[in-house]
Amino acid sequence: MRPATILLSAALLLMSAAPAAAVDGTSTTTVGVAASISLSGIPATISYGTNRVAGDTPTAPFTATVTTTNLLGYSLTVLTSDMTSEAGGTIAASATSYAVSSAATGFVTACAVSCPVVDASTPVVLGTKPTSAIGGDAISVTPKLTVPSVASGTYTGTAVFTASTL
Repeated sequence: MRPATILLSAALLLMSAAPAAAVDGTSTTTVGVAASISLSGIPATISYGTNRVAGDTPTAPFTATVTTTNLLGYSLTVLTSDMTSEAGGTIAASATSYAVSSAATGFVTACAVSCPVVDASTPVVLGTKPTSAIGGDAISVTPKLTVPSVASGTYTGTAVFTASTL
C-alpha cells in the first residue's frame, strides 16, 4: 500500500466511526427563601442638647434603612419612654414627636407633618411600604422634643425603633 492510500483509508475510517454517545441528566433545583427584615442607621444616642427655655427642640435628622424580602411590606414604628432625671423629674413621652422628612418611593408616612407620641406604652407608626428595594429603603427621621417647664438636670429615656413585616 502506498502512503497516500494509507492516509486516505485512515481518514475514511475516522469519518465513518460511530458518533460519541450522549447521556442527559436532569437536576431539580430548589432554593429556600426565608423571610427577613433588617433595620440599620438608628443612632446610639439622640441628643437634644442643653436647653435653657421651654419649647420645641428638634434634633438633627438621621437616616434609617429598612430591607425586607417580605412581599407584603413592612412598617416602621417607634416606642418612646418617658425621660427622667437623676433628681426625679419627668418629661412625658408625649412631649416627643417624629417627622419623616424624606423616604423611599412608595413609603407612606403615617402623619402629614409630624407623628406625635401619645404615651410611653403606645408605639407610633412612622410609615409603611409594600416592599423594600433590594439595597434597602432610606428613611430620614427627625425627632423633636417639646421641652416643658421642668427642673434643670439631664433627662434620659429610650426610643426603640422597630421594622416589622406586614
